[in-house]
Amino acid sequence: AQAFWLKRGGPPPNGGKRSESVLEQPLCRSLALWPVFNFRAGQAVWMGDGPQSRSLTASLGLAGLRPGIHGFARSILTRTKTWSGLSHVSLDTDIREAISFSDPSLLRGMSSMKMLKGSGAILRNSEGSSATYEMSTSVSHLDVFVSHNWSTPKAKKFRALAGCFNLGPAFALSTVFGMGAFAASAVEVAPALSLIGDSGTEYKVGVGGMCVATLAFLLSIFHWQDLALWIPGCERCGQVVFLDKTCIHQTDEDRKRRGIEGLAAFIRCSRSMVVVYSDTYLQKLWTVYELASFLALHPKGQLTVLPLFLADLLVWGQVLSFAQIAVYLTVRVCPVQKALAERNLGGVASYGFVAFVTWPAVSAFCAVFRQWLLEQARIREHARSFSIANAACFSEADRPMIKHGIAKFMQGIGLAPKDAPEEVSLAAFDLMVHEEVPRALEASVGKVGIQYRHVVTIFVCHGFYLLDKVGVQIAQGEPARRIIMDCCCGLVNTFAVYPLCVVLLSALMRVSLRLRRRASICMFTLAASLLCNVAGTAFFAAVTVLGRSAIEDDITLAAFAVCVAASFALVVYCYRPQRRRGAARCRAGDAGAEPALFPERDSPAEPAQRQDLGDAPANLETVASPDD
Repeated sequence: AQAFWLKRGGPPPNGGKRSESVLEQPLCRSLALWPVFNFRAGQAVWMGDGPQSRSLTASLGLAGLRPGIHGFARSILTRTKTWSGLSHVSLDTDIREAISFSDPSLLRGMSSMKMLKGSGAILRNSEGSSATYEMSTSVSHLDVFVSHNWSTPKAKKFRALAGCFNLGPAFALSTVFGMGAFAASAVEVAPALSLIGDSGTEYKVGVGGMCVATLAFLLSIFHWQDLALWIPGCERCGQVVFLDKTCIHQTDEDRKRRGIEGLAAFIRCSRSMVVVYSDTYLQKLWTVYELASFLALHPKGQLTVLPLFLADLLVWGQVLSFAQIAVYLTVRVCPVQKALAERNLGGVASYGFVAFVTWPAVSAFCAVFRQWLLEQARIREHARSFSIANAACFSEADRPMIKHGIAKFMQGIGLAPKDAPEEVSLAAFDLMVHEEVPRALEASVGKVGIQYRHVVTIFVCHGFYLLDKVGVQIAQGEPARRIIMDCCCGLVNTFAVYPLCVVLLSALMRVSLRLRRRASICMFTLAASLLCNVAGTAFFAAVTVLGRSAIEDDITLAAFAVCVAASFALVVYCYRPQRRRGAARCRAGDAGAEPALFPERDSPAEPAQRQDLGDAPANLETVASPDD
């Protein structure tokens, strides 16, 4: 400890003794002291008003740092990496005030049903009144903090939010209809089609469940908040959400000011955050403040990023899947299959015909997915170039209050000294956005670029088709082993084969991002979509044929089981959740957690290599051990 302080140009605390208050006290006490030392030493470097400014600069490892607020703020941010691990239990009074409500009645929330009611009428504009404030009520916690821009069109925001909040109810309602159709098929009430299989044998399959369940899903995903009014008790099943227009008073200036200053407290009381992402999201002061505050207060919290076209992608993807099944059934109908057999296109060859017919739709899906990958690249660019001075504010009258709230919040969580000027706190906020926001957004969408649950949503109609098929098999008295194998084939195709095709599509579209000429992009997209379509159809056919063979042969059954296990293992690997790097730091309340006071760890065999703080920190996850 003595050597550490001497290298930084000043005597160590406590007359050279090992500083118990800095090195051995709990996290928050140490963290409260550390920015003060940085501030006092950095003042001379920053202001250039000390006789030992040059020596201080060299001793602090700031030789390449230009004088300025951002350079000083980076030194603070680098040395206080444990901000994500602050425990509310052990916070001091100032920090508690920064993230708590002095008046508990300010904590208000509204039902997600009310937010989406009337096709999201409340999302039309930011103009609030006492009536809109009365749409919210005093609550003890918030389930979801909704972060969005008012400049984004209402219709797009509504579809994105409806696709998020109504996805679960839509799945449940469509499953009820699918199970009802399954029961009807099992008792031979629902109609069935006569098809010809790969071996030339005739079989029957139902289609009522797939049609009814898919229609129920498409209706309920956008209109569940209206349908729930007809189901007793469901109108109160919505989540408690924060929407600034309804939860912060818009006409009472005093309550509005206290609500804005308490935005961090709203976020601390929220269990998750939903980001309605648009092109302007990271260019607006308010939304960036909301996102960065959530990352600071909930380092392991659930962050969901909703691109505006996600709900449309899910709907049109499901329509595409439905069309693919419809084409497959049309090809398998007895008259069509006989006509194709005369041209040597029957049996297994009909899979290729299905792939060719659905190629244009898959190409459109690839083009939309490529646009989302481009948007992710822009997310990283916007976050790393963010500046609070250049950020736009929907209402310029709110800018001073927001900036004051940001400065108070940064000082409260220890990312800026409590006596630092507002400019220093705002510069530290800029640096936090540059480092943390790209990582958090990338972790939210995963490596593939889309979450697994959304991929399953696109192909869920294949599951409804499976229910129809199994229902007819039960009605016809098919052997149990055959029914089980058909179920396994359907589940593997729905939950493994098609998601892996999306992984292949994502990889190919990432390669296409290197192309610049429009003609090259179009040709590559067409080729990639054809490859994905053929691969998906081939995998589907292989699983189906292998499953049929496994009905009679135990060796083939073992090979089928191995293929199934490998497919699901690959799905788990590709769609594994991405951990936010901030969560790896010192966690709140961890027993024996040491404060990360020394981010630049010394090698045991080499002298300490101090980092040039003019550049971004190479590793924000470094946590010092007691020996360091």
